[in-house]
Amino acid sequence: MSTYDDLKSVLKETLENKGVTSDLKSRLRAELFSVLEENTFDKPLVSQENLLINELIREYMEFNHYKYSKSVFLKESNQPSIPLNREIMAAELHIKENSTTKQVPLIYSMLWNLLNKDPLKEYEEEIKPSLMNNHNSKQTNKNGSVNKNINIYKYNQDHFD
Repeated sequence: MSTYDDLKSVLKETLENKGVTSDLKSRLRAELFSVLEENTFDKPLVSQENLLINELIREYMEFNHYKYSKSVFLKESNQPSIPLNREIMAAELHIKENSTTKQVPLIYSMLWNLLNKDPLKEYEEEIKPSLMNNHNSKQTNKNGSVNKNINIYKYNQDHFD
């Protein structure tokens, strides 16, 4: 009996180390969810914003090989079976792509832009002077004395849509 238990233990450990066990569990969950969803009511249409967000998530999941998570996500989110074209998504999100950014999901480019760029500095030259009000204001400390002049740029974001 000890040999059988040892073999069982080694097989279980090997399957867990290779990720087979978690893969099977994920696949089983996805299939169960699929069966349950077949008998439910129709879901409402997805808004344009949610469609775009969900497509970013789909692209991310595909890139990272989250096959079963993606299948559950697509059913649950009511996404179309055919993904949106990447160029259309990039245009909608105002993302300028190059050969490097095309190798990763758009959500990585978005994150990189948020972490590494100053939006005001990036658009400062594109903002028309007529849209900006350059106000010099004086910042005062608690005692009421002037610390320095500050340029405050105000512009209407509606002009950038």
